[in-house]
Amino acid sequence: MNLARGNPRARRFLALQLPVMIAKDPRGTPEYYEKHLTLSATWCNAVELAAELKIAEAAPALAKWVGLSKDPSMSLGSGELFQHPAAIALVRIGDPSVPALTSVLNEGAEYQRSSAADALIEINSAKSKAVLRKYSSQGHDRKLAQDIQRSLEVIDHNRLLLSSPD
Repeated sequence: MNLARGNPRARRFLALQLPVMIAKDPRGTPEYYEKHLTLSATWCNAVELAAELKIAEAAPALAKWVGLSKDPSMSLGSGELFQHPAAIALVRIGDPSVPALTSVLNEGAEYQRSSAADALIEINSAKSKAVLRKYSSQGHDRKLAQDIQRSLEVIDHNRLLLSSPD
């Protein structure tokens, strides 16, 4: 990690290699995942490295696993973002993750869309909020669109409270 922070060549190497590592199924086989209740340590390390170094090139590979929970007993997309390593990494990468998350929000499975929305809410940038506002008015999953609208209202309300001169 320290080498990649100070060495552009090392960072470029990781930007090429991490997405390939992250794209592989972190569960091994579903049976392994269910039996051992854990994700591949190699995969988790690659995800952590991508997040720490904010490797934007890893965003599409991370988005593929945005709804995958560390805990197989937890329903995917349950809103517990801290249980979703790829979602957390995408949040830490920030705005460069928005296009990949937008794609999942619009085209992913239900559990993926929920986690993608949670990640976009956590990014909380003008770019991510624009995507969320568009989905809340035009998205095909009306329940998720309503949940997003409520979250945006809370964010706006809190922003107003924080900017109030009182």
